Amino acid sequence: MGFCISAFVFCPTDPQAEVEAILAAHGMVLGHDEFKSSTWAQTNSRNAALRDELKDLLLKSGKIGIAISKSPREIPEDAGDLLVKMLRHLRVGNGPHSVFIDEGIFARAADRTHLQSILNDSKCTIHAEQDSKAIAGIQLADLAAHTCSIMMKDALGLVTKKVRVGENSGYDPNMDTELGFMMFASIRYCFLGKARPYDDSVPQSQWAYTDLTDYGLVVGKYLEESVSAAALSRFASIYIGCIH
Repeated sequence: MGFCISAFVFCPTDPQAEVEAILAAHGMVLGHDEFKSSTWAQTNSRNAALRDELKDLLLKSGKIGIAISKSPREIPEDAGDLLVKMLRHLRVGNGPHSVFIDEGIFARAADRTHLQSILNDSKCTIHAEQDSKAIAGIQLADLAAHTCSIMMKDALGLVTKKVRVGENSGYDPNMDTELGFMMFASIRYCFLGKARPYDDSVPQSQWAYTDLTDYGLVVGKYLEESVSAAALSRFASIYIGCIH
C-alpha cells in the first residue's frame, strides 16, 4: 500500500523574499536552515507557528498541484505530467516561468531531458537539483506535499491521531478533531483546479467544490487499486464550502 506525493506550488511572483522573511523571523538562517514539515513541527511545538505562517503564505499567493506515485522511481514521470497539466490552467498559463525543483526528484539527466521534451514549447526554464535551503520557495512545496501526505494517509484509514483545533478555527478551541480533517481545512483553498458552476437549485454540498483532475492532480498508473481509489476519493475534488 505504498505511495509518495510530490507537489508543485505556482506563485504569480517569486516567493523567495517572503519565505526568507518568515524563516528569519523564527531564527532560521538562509542556506543553513530549512523548514522540513516532517521533522520540525513534530519535534518542536513552537515551530507550529512557523508552519502556520508558511501555510498563510500559501493561502495568499500559492496554488498547489500534486502527483501521487507508487514509489520514488515513478515521481519524474508523474511530476512531469503534473507540470504539463498545471500549465494548461488559465491562471498559470504558458509562461514564461521559472521552475525550481528540489534535489533528487529529477536527478538523472534522462529524466530532465524527458521533462523538457513533454513541455514542448512551454516557456519554462527548468532549474533542477536545487538546494531548498537556499531556494526557500521550494519549502512551500515540501509543506504542501507533507500536508497532502497526511490527508492521503487519512483517506487510507492510517491516521487515527486527534488534535486540538485551537483559536480562530470557528469551533470551540478546546475541541479535538481528526488530524486529517485539520490538514484538509488548513490547505483546501490552495489547490489548483476548476470550480464547479454555481447552482442555486441544489444544496451547497453538491456544488461547492474545486475539481482537480484536469489541472492539479496526477494519480500514478502504477499505484495499487485501493491506493488509487483513495487518492481519487480524497483529491479528485475538494470541498470549499462552509465547514462550520
